[in-house]
Amino acid sequence: MCVSVFMYADDIILFCPSVDGLQRLLRVCERAIEEIDMKINASKTLCMRIGPRFDAKCAILTLSNGAQLVWVDTCKYLDVYFVRGRYFRCTFDDAKKNFFSSFNAAYSKIGRFASEEVVVNLLDTKCIAPVLYGIEACPVTSRHKHSLDFTVTRVFMKIICTKNNDIVLECQNFFGFLPVSQRIAIRTSRFLERFICSENLLCNVFKRRAICHKSEINLG
Repeated sequence: MCVSVFMYADDIILFCPSVDGLQRLLRVCERAIEEIDMKINASKTLCMRIGPRFDAKCAILTLSNGAQLVWVDTCKYLDVYFVRGRYFRCTFDDAKKNFFSSFNAAYSKIGRFASEEVVVNLLDTKCIAPVLYGIEACPVTSRHKHSLDFTVTRVFMKIICTKNNDIVLECQNFFGFLPVSQRIAIRTSRFLERFICSENLLCNVFKRRAICHKSEINLG
């Protein structure tokens, strides 16, 4: 089964096992787009290599007008950032930056006047979304979870004016604020449940693997 092209609205991602094959696939895609009177924007089109030879120098890919595409270490698709490497993986550095920006913008306006309960509720309903966006479909390691948990812990330390991690955990329990790692487990479990129940042909191909992955999730 060929799964070389994924599309969502006007965002397209192409997969190919070789650079030469990717160049040919790009030409086919370009011709199809031109038939509906559209063009590929070279400045917004990036290339990235994942696999055993991820660090090998790749030939430059070009569009029909001669524009060259850039090979990068990270790229974004539907606001999820992929990282060049031996295996498929994601990075959540931008998600953490967005989280801090969102919280600091809100806290600078209400932090002096609102109660801790109000600030935590705002954190829970408005600020945590950038961290969790699309994360249920991403490969998340224990290191990622620890880093994301610590990101939120730092914000809690600011809210309740302490640097004691045990106190932060007690406050999170008091306010009913689930740690990010537990939220990820819940979201991933729900996503896999929908994935397993889907009648989509592509989902059926990976159904067995999804069932195994779901059985390994610890919801706490």
